[in-house]
Amino acid sequence: MRPKYQKLINLDPDEKEGLDEIIKKIRERGGMVSMMRLIEDAIMIFIDHYGQQAVEKYSRIYKKRG
Repeated sequence: MRPKYQKLINLDPDEKEGLDEIIKKIRERGGMVSMMRLIEDAIMIFIDHYGQQAVEKYSRIYKKRG
């Protein structure tokens, strides 16, 4: 079993509402999921598909000029 690391995540009302809407649709189709599971899945999607873009976006301020 892999260790888990806890981190407090602050959601604004729109983000919480969006996640609640996804959970509602899943339940309407007979499924069950927690908000935490959706957040974990979103993190993995980000890492797998947007990680390199994040590196490029946020690394610019560290590039040496000259």
